[in-house]
Amino acid sequence: GSATQYTRELMSDPVIFLRKWIGEV
Repeated sequence: GSATQYTRELMSDPVIFLRKWIGEV
């Protein structure tokens, strides 16, 4: 589900993922 995709994206590129997450907040 989305949780798995979330983890995969985070492990794949945490910096970009974090930037995207901050941008959405």
